[in-house]
Amino acid sequence: MDTAIKLNDITEKIHRLGNELNRLKTEAKRLEVERNVLRRKIEEQAQTIETLESKNVNLQIAKKPSNSGGSNELTRKKIDYYIKEIDKCIELLNS
Repeated sequence: MDTAIKLNDITEKIHRLGNELNRLKTEAKRLEVERNVLRRKIEEQAQTIETLESKNVNLQIAKKPSNSGGSNELTRKKIDYYIKEIDKCIELLNS
């Protein structure tokens, strides 16, 4: 009888270990899916950061002329000059 009890205990332990193995496999699959989702989110956020940094650089470049008063007036004078040159070219094309 003693061996039968020991055999029964060993069988129960094997069943518990099998159940634990199945639980751990399920948990590992769930964690792998979660890891993949998080990796995709990280990639998306990295792309978003890159886009925003690019936009930020462009905005800083665009703001630079308006921050300095002399540079702003110089830009206006250049634009006026180019408009006059374009008007002259249009007159020449029309005549």
